[in-house]
Parts: sequence; structure tokens; C-alpha cells
Amino acid sequence: MILSKLFYKRDRGGKWLNEINEISDDIPIDIKKEDEIFRMWSYLNEFRAGFIISGSESNLEAHREAHLLFTSAPPQITTITVQHGFECVGFLMNRTHQHRHGSLVSFAADIICGWVPEYLQRDMLSSQRSKYVYTGPSAWIKKTSKRDLHSGMNLSCNANSIGIVCENLHSVRFRSQANVDTFMDQFFELASFLSEKGKSIALRPHPGGQYSIKNNVSLPMNVILETRPSYKVNWSEYSFGISAPSSVLFDLIINQVPTAMWQDQFYQVDTDQIPFLPIVSSARDMTAFACNPSNSIIGNHDQRLDLILTDTDLVATRFLDVLQDACRTPPSAKAIVEQSCSYRRLKESRPGIKLLIMAPSKILPTLFIALVRPLREMKNIEYMLIESICSSDSSDRKKEVQEKVTALVDSFSPDILILCREYRKDSQILLKHCRERKIKSIYYIDDLLYEASLEVLDQEKYDAYRKRAPTIRALLESSDIIYCSTKYLAKEISNAFGDNKAIYGDIVESVDIKKMHFSHSRKKIIGYTGFGHTQDLGLVEDVLIEVLQSNKDWKIELIGTMVPSKKLLSLGKQIILIPPERDFESFLKLLRSREWSIGICPLIDNKFNRLKSNVKWIEYSQSNIATVASASPVYSESCSDGCGIMCNTKTDWLHALQELMQRPERVDKLVKSAQSKIMDRYSTRRHIQQLEEVFAEVLA
Repeated sequence: MILSKLFYKRDRGGKWLNEINEISDDIPIDIKKEDEIFRMWSYLNEFRAGFIISGSESNLEAHREAHLLFTSAPPQITTITVQHGFECVGFLMNRTHQHRHGSLVSFAADIICGWVPEYLQRDMLSSQRSKYVYTGPSAWIKKTSKRDLHSGMNLSCNANSIGIVCENLHSVRFRSQANVDTFMDQFFELASFLSEKGKSIALRPHPGGQYSIKNNVSLPMNVILETRPSYKVNWSEYSFGISAPSSVLFDLIINQVPTAMWQDQFYQVDTDQIPFLPIVSSARDMTAFACNPSNSIIGNHDQRLDLILTDTDLVATRFLDVLQDACRTPPSAKAIVEQSCSYRRLKESRPGIKLLIMAPSKILPTLFIALVRPLREMKNIEYMLIESICSSDSSDRKKEVQEKVTALVDSFSPDILILCREYRKDSQILLKHCRERKIKSIYYIDDLLYEASLEVLDQEKYDAYRKRAPTIRALLESSDIIYCSTKYLAKEISNAFGDNKAIYGDIVESVDIKKMHFSHSRKKIIGYTGFGHTQDLGLVEDVLIEVLQSNKDWKIELIGTMVPSKKLLSLGKQIILIPPERDFESFLKLLRSREWSIGICPLIDNKFNRLKSNVKWIEYSQSNIATVASASPVYSESCSDGCGIMCNTKTDWLHALQELMQRPERVDKLVKSAQSKIMDRYSTRRHIQQLEEVFAEVLA
């Protein structure tokens, strides 16, 4: 057993080291401290075959030690990552996970073992799915030929008369100290209520976080602290259990304990992944549940729950099959990838046009929808995507950038350089070098990046736009062609930089027709997506409040970074805030999963907004959502012919929303018309033709 340096750092009291020593007494094992990576490689290379298992391995910083070990393991050693909880980074992530860690979590392991079949692991990257094996939760394995984890399960109290509350207050899902304080305050009220009745209550701190222990929380006399590992707790003896979203809920469920899940009253703690349990959000809810836990049967078994609560012997058999295969077939040799590598080749095809693409981020939505997605389907195209050239901050940085640019261009020899929303000085050096080498250049632009508007941007974003503007102007002036997202933006660019530089196409975002779906089944939800756009949302907040107060069974959901006003937040349970999903394909999956009826596109009428594109209409329409938009050139063509509703005034907005809320058949008609237009005008095939014309234009 290899113990990492971080293990010793976190296990300051030695509790978990004692557990490991107990295991080593039952099963003769060697315990080895993690060492320098080359020494670990030498140690592992002494074995002819074998496997390493970790429950905390990914490319996230918190899992760095295991990830580096797996990356560098000798080829005869199979590496296995095990899903360590139901909501788990890289497998199935809640909203706070997504906001904190993003959507590009990957594993170095050769084999990935998880709780449910692969198709239910919503947040697993496509590149990881071929390594996935559905085993079920490893925690269900309670007995092997060497150890019986059912033995020694004794409680120090009459558990039949008490319940248990489990805290995982260290978790990022709580989002703020206010939610942590609220949870503990409600627990104290529950303890006080039970104390008056002469009853005790157990409190179990999370084994890793141990918030109540590490913070020396003063507990009432009738609170019994349960600190043993879950495999030593006799869960079935408790009369009820309460926890915020956590894997401990499944320990309670599988042991037939009446279980409730805690959520704050403002819905900041995401419970969407566990819809099959009753919710408690106040001390009153907790006490009511404690008094009558028999009413809390699981009423809504879903597919995931049925698959998780699988036969424990079957889980053991699946793991044995995985380990036997790992011993029989050593994986192919692995290469250690340099972490600082700043560019990667995404696709190679037979010789044709070679594109060098630079963008501020490889997960920039504009980059993906306008370039990467159609390029993936194009023949005779080879492209390289870079998001940085040099990470050095030395005094000779400019010289280093020039040297790396020269090496990059010489090695790849592109026909065309494409800059997508670029604003950095390094891209100027790259563009200058390409011009000297007679390499054609395109600047792709989908916003008036050099002329920001404080009317629609917050101060921080506005200041960033202004700071970047001089560099953006210089890049636009030096590029051979400026490829614009709309004809209105192209006209503006032509006026500023010359008639011969700006071109545009009809398609900003194309749609894979096979993935577009229509369904009569939708939820009573009005939705809005976007990065920023708080001011645009303000246009319709009074209307939203009016229609939602009149229709209490409807909700408004906001996906993105917009900040709703206090007035809008007064809707309470009728407003749901969902953090942004920056990976575009994951965003579309999220959008479809919400099953909105109506998607809104409010826009303040000014120059900056009039030059935007219709991507919201496309994303709503392909996701089975009817669009209601501001009357703007942005949406005039899209919403025409009964493909959406456009509004000039607040009265228009009110009537449009009321009509769609009351007439689902009208929603169906709008969506069908919009999807028909998408199939005709916004297919990937047409997008490819558009890009071919752009490349022909710049190379002519």
C-alpha cells in the first residue's frame, strides 16, 4: 500500500493510519511511503506485472500525487481509478463541482471503475469512456476471504431510539459559510428538541473533512459523535438519517434506514442528481422527519438508484473480473506528457490545407462552434490549436516568444493563421512572423471587441475590453481577412478597416441534425443562458416576476454568470441559479437536460448588442425550447416565419410569455418551425461549405 505525502498531511491525528495498520494486521501487506517519482517508477518496475488502485486520481490539483504516479507507471503495471462517491469529479458532477473544477476532468488510469453504467456518467469526457467499466460501488463489498467488515459493528448507545445526522460541511457544494452555519443551527435546534424528549442524536462528521471536529464545535450533551469509518458503522440500527447530498445517503438507503436529504432554503446546495429522496430545509422539517421517519420511504426510484443498489456479491464478482484481467494483460506502454506543453494537434488528415489557430482558451465557446466543430468533419484539413506560446515572465520574454513562434511555424508550416477573438501581444508577434513568411491570416470576430458598451457590460468586463482594444485593432488591421459572425458586424468592420477586409457567412453555429430532438414533454420552466448579460436580463425582470407570481407552478432558471437583482431573487423557490458550463458540448447536454418550455433572449437596444449573433435561438431551438426574443436585427431572420416570438415592449413580453405558458401546443408549433429552419439552413454540411469558401477567399 502506497501512502502519499498528502495522506500524512491530512491524517494529523493518525486515525486513518491506525485503520491501515489494522488492515495490515489482517492481511500481510507492505506499507510504502510515496517517494520521488523516479524512485517510485523504479520500485514499480521491479514487478513483472500487477495493478495499482486509487480512489482519488484525476488531473485536478488535489489528486496530483496519484495522477503523476499513474502517468509514470511502468507499462506492465495496470492503473485503476475507482469512483469514490456518487457525485464525483470526472464522473457525475453537481453544479458546484462544475463551477469549481470545470468540465475537462480526465484520468491517467488504464481502467476506470464506476457506480453506474457508462451512459449515466453525464460528465465523463468522451476520451475516457473507452476505459470505463461498470462495477458498482466498491463500498458494497463487505466480506472477502481475508476480512469480514460486518464483524465488530457495535454501537455505544441504544441506536434503535436515535437517528443520525451526517455533516460534510467541508464540501464545495455548500458554497458559503452562511449555508454551513444554517445547517449547524438547524441541527442544534433538532438536538434541543430531542433533548426535551429525553432522546439522543448521533452526529457523524465526514471522514475526510471532519468539520465539526477540526473546528472544535461545542456539541450539546445529548449528541453522540460517530467518527468510525462507514464500514464499521451498523447503519441499520439507526431510526432515521439526514445528510446534505453525499454518498453517505446510499449507506443509509441500502441499510433500509428512512433517509432525508438537507438543502438550504435558497437552493444553493445542488440536489438535482438525487431526486428520489425527501428534502428537509429547516429545523422544523428536521424535527417533523425525526418524529415520523416511517413516512419517508423512497417514492421515486430512478434508473441510477436501482443500478447502484445492486447485489453486493455481483459487485465483488465484477471487481474480481477487472483485477484478473489487469493481471493477465499488461497495458501498452505509456508516454509521460509534459504538463507545460502549450499546444496540441487536434486532427490530422491527408495533405491539404493546414491551419494554425490561436485563441485565448481552447474551451472558448466561440472557437468551438465557429471553427473546431465543423473543422472536425472537413476533409483535407489539418489544424493545430494553440492557446499560449510562452508562459515565461523573464526579462527576455519577447525574445523567447519570437524563438518559439519561429520553431512552431517552421515545424508545422501552416497555409493559414486564424486568430479567434485574440487580444494578446504574443498573437501580434505570431501574426507578424506569419506575414513575413507569406502565410495568409484570418481574424475571426463575433462581437464589437474593440468598442465595448458599459450599458451592457459590468465594470470589470468593460475595463478588460477597453484595455484589449488597441491590440485587437492592430490585429484586425494586420490580418488579410476579417471573418465576421454577421452581416451587420461585417458592415461595421468594413467602415472601420476598409471594404475589402471584412467577409461574413450566414452560419455562426451549425447543428448536428441527428442530435436535434423534438418532444411534447417539457417542464414548466422559463430559462435564460449567458456569460454576463445581467443588464439585458433587467429588461424583463418585472415581466418575469409578474407572470411567475401569477403561475406558482412555473419557475425561472438562469444558466451562466448573470447576477439576478434582489427583486428577482424575491421569487424564492421559483428562481434557480445554475453555474455556467464552459465546455460547449457539456453545456448543450446541460441545457437539454433542463427540459425548458421557453427560452428568453432579452437585448438592450444599442450598437454593441445589434451586432451580436443568433446563437441563443439556435441553442434553444435544437434543445426543444421555444424562443421569445427582443425585437432586434439579431433575431429578426431567425424568429421569422413562426420560428420564435419577438417583443418590442414589456406588454409584448408579458403577452408572449402568458400565451406560451398557457398553450403548450403553441410551444410545439414554434419549436417544430424553428427546427425545420435549422435543418434547412444551419446544418453542419452548410457550415463546412461556408468555411471552404472563406479559406478559398483568403488563399486566392
